[in-house]
Amino acid sequence: MARKLLGSDVIDPHSIRFAAEVHGKPYVTQPDSAKRPFNVAHTDGLVMCGIGDETTELVGVDVERLDRRTDPELADRYFSRPEIDYLHRFGCDQARRDAFLRIWTLKESFIKAIGTGLQTPLADFAFEEIDSETPRIRMLSPKLESNTAWRFFSIHPRPGFIGAIAVAPKQPRESIDFQLHSFDELVD
Repeated sequence: MARKLLGSDVIDPHSIRFAAEVHGKPYVTQPDSAKRPFNVAHTDGLVMCGIGDETTELVGVDVERLDRRTDPELADRYFSRPEIDYLHRFGCDQARRDAFLRIWTLKESFIKAIGTGLQTPLADFAFEEIDSETPRIRMLSPKLESNTAWRFFSIHPRPGFIGAIAVAPKQPRESIDFQLHSFDELVD
């Protein structure tokens, strides 16, 4: 799927070659015309692939089923204090689980974009405006500070799923557009 999407209809998907960064994040090594940031996430019943363009430095995506069995109490051990406080505002178990998955997908999209995965402690950064479609990130660890103008999108790619997209543009800009497509639409 990633080869087909990275090549569009211009590059033979079989000619695209990959390598992996230190923590396993794949990237395109050749041909040059296919070198764009991308990231893939999957959960039971859905695969999501995010692909940047020439103005994009980094991309990370994550997706989860809303009915996934999860324990929001994990947040108390791994999330940042502002996110834990946000979760504890929900009295209903289902609402707390949904909020947990919203934060989880945002956090996963970020650590996948920077290519560190769970090597980066989840408490080292916090999401703000979590209920927004475009939450913001605040770095709590000096190690994560940078001039990157991160943009995040919390999405529902299909009924019953929640996802997040992290985008780091090469140059700061006011808006970042993205489009959701079914892979089946793109290969027909």
